[in-house]
Amino acid sequence: MSELLGDARTMHQAIKADVFKYGLTLMRGQTLTPDDLFEIAASFGAVLKNRDLTEGRPEILRISNKTDEAGKALGILGERELGWHNDYSHKHMDLHGALLYAVEVDSNTVTSWADMSGVYEALLEVDKQRYESYVGYHAFELLKERYDHEAYRVSAAERRLSIMRGPKRRPLVQTHPISGRKALYLSPTFLSHTEPPMVDGELNTLLGLAELHMYDHVWAKGDLIVYDNLTTMHRRTALDGQRVLWRAQFDYAHGA
Repeated sequence: MSELLGDARTMHQAIKADVFKYGLTLMRGQTLTPDDLFEIAASFGAVLKNRDLTEGRPEILRISNKTDEAGKALGILGERELGWHNDYSHKHMDLHGALLYAVEVDSNTVTSWADMSGVYEALLEVDKQRYESYVGYHAFELLKERYDHEAYRVSAAERRLSIMRGPKRRPLVQTHPISGRKALYLSPTFLSHTEPPMVDGELNTLLGLAELHMYDHVWAKGDLIVYDNLTTMHRRTALDGQRVLWRAQFDYAHGA
């Protein structure tokens, strides 16, 4: 078991303080099992369970472009690029954060995170007040439309339910339940529209501002990143080789 876990049991409050303050934290050179990842995630809150493509336990999801001999996917998300998004912004649930652990890396793919608290703080006061009244509408169907691939394994029943429920409404300005910091919640990959509507070019202006508050991460085996899904959004480039990440997702309903 890695040195990190010994620290996590006694110092996870300090790790969480970094995540709540900066939006993410990076730990390199880790050697972790699925149970290790679950233990870290559970120190943050309630851990999401998955149906399939899991590693060792249902809370650990495999993100990979690898396939078996029959060509069946061994993980989600494939190899294509995925644009700026907050995880599960389209779902009728709250997801507050996640861990990503690099198990196998034979690719120069880059995952970028944008500090959306920093973006909010950089706005003029008049714009901060204006966006407080805005609501974004997020829909899963936009992912396939905009990127022409199935990034998530979604059953027919889930797809029908998503269409029946309609887009998920989320305030454009989010207040973090732990730190109290405010952040813009854009998730443009899933964003259908806002109410009131943004003017032409306004979303692109905000995305340009996000790129001024961005961290680019080139993955190496053993990297562990813990990130806050409310105060950051992220994207990735297309993979040019094989990669396997393990992911655990959590909310702050319990334990934080």
